[in-house]
Amino acid sequence: MAISTKDREYEIVLFGATGYTGKLTAHHIARNLPTNLKWAIAGRSNIKLDVLAAELKNISRDRLQPGIEIVDVEDKAQLTALVARAK
Repeated sequence: MAISTKDREYEIVLFGATGYTGKLTAHHIARNLPTNLKWAIAGRSNIKLDVLAAELKNISRDRLQPGIEIVDVEDKAQLTALVARAK
């Protein structure tokens, strides 16, 4: 049975968050979207995602910080599971 969209963990999952466009998008989210947004940054490198999360925290300390999701782009099951957790 599918999870209701209102019960899903994230409103947005930004996959590829540590790439050039992903970082720009993550910074835009941190600066401009509602501070109570439930979101996640996702990619292959835990270290790079941790660095990005620290940058985002400095941009807006009063917002909900993004979840960090490590996902292998070649693993369809991982991608499907992550997408199922987002609206």
